[in-house]
Amino acid sequence: MYDPNKIPDLSYINRRQEETRRIRRRASIDDVIQRNRTTLLINLLIEILAGLILMAGIFYTAYFLTMRRSHLHPGQYTLYMGVLAFFSVGWFIYIVYKARNKYLLYRKYSTKIKSPDDSEEGDVTP
Repeated sequence: MYDPNKIPDLSYINRRQEETRRIRRRASIDDVIQRNRTTLLINLLIEILAGLILMAGIFYTAYFLTMRRSHLHPGQYTLYMGVLAFFSVGWFIYIVYKARNKYLLYRKYSTKIKSPDDSEEGDVTP
């Protein structure tokens, strides 16, 4: 029948305590947004650096081809410079597009959105 010495099942209480601990350990929304801003800024800087490295490589290649122009057939030189121009325009458009997207995301997460309850002291809206 009823055994008064039996300890009740504590699994429900343990689960609730563990859930409460897990919720407390989660990062706050502000921390997550701050980490996103930092990550976006780092990615934006990497994109800019990649664009600069690409530009330096293209300029060096064009300089090399110009210096070797006397050893190349004129049609071959024109073909190489055309391919280089086509390649460089395509990659610059791609890199600028990616950098622009990262910049827009960074700007989006950097602005603090004001709630309607945060109105100024002297601000009276009807």
